[in-house]
Amino acid sequence: MLKPRWRRSCRLLALVSFVLAMAVSAVPAAAVTKKGDIGPDGLAIPPGGVRVGNEVFYDNGRAVLRFDLARVAKLQGKAAPDTTLDLICPEDWMCFFEHANYGGRRLRFRDCCYFQYFSNYGMQNRVSSWRNRLDVNDVRVWDTGPSPDVLLWCSDTHATSSNVGAADNDKADRFYIQSSDNYC
Repeated sequence: MLKPRWRRSCRLLALVSFVLAMAVSAVPAAAVTKKGDIGPDGLAIPPGGVRVGNEVFYDNGRAVLRFDLARVAKLQGKAAPDTTLDLICPEDWMCFFEHANYGGRRLRFRDCCYFQYFSNYGMQNRVSSWRNRLDVNDVRVWDTGPSPDVLLWCSDTHATSSNVGAADNDKADRFYIQSSDNYC
């Protein structure tokens, strides 16, 4: 027979296991995206990510694509979501948006020091606004269509642009997050 102290420990362990099982069951199911998958906003989802709710996580969460929540709400007959700028681009991330004024799909990154290509996330030639909430990283963005590549803009740390302008709109192909704050 178990001693009273062990009995309490077993009960506590059973309670903790039950609570964890309930918490895990409340998390939406995750699914790996494949070629041809369509998001709740009606647009194609680039393959190779893990979809959880309204976001797709790539490279173990280093890049996150969020669906166009306003379009999702409209398709579902619901009210548009809150678009407070701090909510749509979390602290310590670089966010690119499909439309001006931070609308449409959002693609966010935080890793520095290597080139990223928007085509890997379905956002090539689709960036119209951005917000840099990284603490010590400037970001450079290029159009690779012309030869040589054209630098479209350089984003200082904690800078933002609600509209990249007609000359740079929907031309972004790749970007690089610098490891310093004094590059631009």
